[in-house]
Amino acid sequence: MISPDSTGPTAYEQVNKILHLLFTSVQTILGNQLIGFYLYGSLSLGDFDPSSSDVDFLVVTTEELSEETLVALRDMHES
Repeated sequence: MISPDSTGPTAYEQVNKILHLLFTSVQTILGNQLIGFYLYGSLSLGDFDPSSSDVDFLVVTTEELSEETLVALRDMHES
């Protein structure tokens, strides 16, 4: 699980807080369909620049998501 404190997956406290919020929201929506939540890109390669980098992540699920689940994820992003 991703921790929202400085012991989180990155060296950046604010990024850890956002990742924690995102992870818990996705976990609530996907439930048992969620297999993993993975960071990649500059954060995982050590090239992250807080002033210009984005945060890349990949969510892996057990199966293709239903339209209802996709709508719930879209609504989560819009809120």
